[in-house]
Amino acid sequence: MTARERLAWARDHGLLLFAVTLVSYLALAPPHLVGGDNAEFATLGAAGGGVAHPSGFPAYLLWMRLWSWLPGSTPAHVTALSTVLLAVAQVAVLHAAARAWGAKPLAAGLAVAIYAASPIALRTYTTADVFAFNSLVVALVLWLAAAEGPLRGARRVAALGLVAGLGLSNNLTCVLVMPVGLWGAIRGLRELDRGRLRAAALGVGALVVGMTPYVYLFVARGGPLTWGPIDDLGDLVRHFLRLEYGAMSLSSHGEPLPWTHQQVGLWGELGAGWLWLPGALGLGVLGARAARGPARAGWACLAASFVLAGPVLVHLFGLPLVGMGRYIVERFYLLPAELLVVPVAVGLSWIGARVRAPSTPSARVALALAPTIVFLAVGARALVRVDHGHSPAMHRALVRLFERAPERAVIIATGDNFSFGQAYVQGVLGIGTSVDYLDSRSLASPRGERYAAALGISPWPRRGDPVRWFVGAALATGRPVMIGPDLVDSIDGWSSYPDGIMLRVVSPGAPVPAAAEVYADNVAWYDGLDLDYRPPLRSGDWAMQTHWNYTHIWYRLSVLLHEAGLDDEAAAADLRSRQLAPR
Repeated sequence: MTARERLAWARDHGLLLFAVTLVSYLALAPPHLVGGDNAEFATLGAAGGGVAHPSGFPAYLLWMRLWSWLPGSTPAHVTALSTVLLAVAQVAVLHAAARAWGAKPLAAGLAVAIYAASPIALRTYTTADVFAFNSLVVALVLWLAAAEGPLRGARRVAALGLVAGLGLSNNLTCVLVMPVGLWGAIRGLRELDRGRLRAAALGVGALVVGMTPYVYLFVARGGPLTWGPIDDLGDLVRHFLRLEYGAMSLSSHGEPLPWTHQQVGLWGELGAGWLWLPGALGLGVLGARAARGPARAGWACLAASFVLAGPVLVHLFGLPLVGMGRYIVERFYLLPAELLVVPVAVGLSWIGARVRAPSTPSARVALALAPTIVFLAVGARALVRVDHGHSPAMHRALVRLFERAPERAVIIATGDNFSFGQAYVQGVLGIGTSVDYLDSRSLASPRGERYAAALGISPWPRRGDPVRWFVGAALATGRPVMIGPDLVDSIDGWSSYPDGIMLRVVSPGAPVPAAAEVYADNVAWYDGLDLDYRPPLRSGDWAMQTHWNYTHIWYRLSVLLHEAGLDDEAAAADLRSRQLAPR
């Protein structure tokens, strides 16, 4: 192969785009925790043991362990880097998949570049979370199922089965591309003159092999974070089916939302992520190819997968798209956005075929560089949003909390940021290891019994408020107790005062520190907190949640100071409350 042929091969396979995406994603990978699930996976990836929340995601946990030797600056950074490898592999496979579905190399590169540089992709694929693995699985299904995919016959069937199994070992939403996967498997069987039954059995066997990472959950004991023991097959099935959550739904258990709420959020984000016109082109191509043409069966399956992964899936979500609700839901928009890569690329190819090709060398070079330029331009537009999503606010607040917590304190709080973040801060970083953390949501569950045993107190008697019971029982042992501000109603009638990002509970009958002393302690707490980062927005993420906590604490402190007649200090506390609020 001559030098010119090698350059043409590299251009046709998107190697420059691949390289630039790799460098960009690596540069964006944060060295700190950025969210609740991210804290869980960073802990499990760094600690080498433990079970993640349902459905367990064992394939991703094993992947992070496989790459635990990467030279990251912190344990969280190492897990982020291992996730970047999955995301960049997805870029390469998506490019190949688009070409296998009939797109030209330049069009495939442009479509992949827009998708890979979208705000949600840049933010999610550069932190430890399961979505990069899921997206790689979907890209592999698209590639293997295509008419011009890399394998034929029994090999196609077996490869699709193996990828499907690995996908189910990571994130159950990959099942939504089943129409494309089944269509590819049927194509593989039709490519055989004989031995179709054997090939089908091979595919089923490969599916089972792909799901063997679930065996890991039986031995993933120990470590600072484990979501309940997996002792038998029944435990595993319940964990796999997410029965504790209620299958695949996400709900706030509040007032039902109109069905249009989630649809407006989905289509608005898809449109913005796809720069509107390319996205509209992709939808038009998807509908047209599914309706007519020699390959309409495959395109109809792709359209069915898009509908399942987009409008149908988000309809199951009962979370309002404000604040943290939007942050939680919008990661699931990655799957339908990814499925549009193929029709967008095919649509751009159709347009390109009707445009006169440039003849000058400089114009040809510009076209070869176009996907990379588009990736950089679209990515630059998303950097501010990514910077907000990667804020170190949550991480720094948790580190400060456990640094300053009294020896042998008991902290009771609510939220994945606390329950998962404390495992990283204590179990991985080794900060505040004498402190016991209790998740208020688990106090009435079997986990609450384990909490009670660890504290040396009687289990919750199954009556009354479990938070109040645990607070009272812990105080009776003489240990300091701190609770999240949102739990203050549970200690109605007992005294408490602001302490960092928590409320310190005072034993009944014990004296409450003077307001001036409480104010001085909190000033010292916050003066030692590094706030040198972009102030969070109210658009919804863990940094926003953290700063609302700051604001609430300082507002309570201003009220306390005002009641004590310290008006100057109260005004200063009120000012700090407003300064720390999300913008």
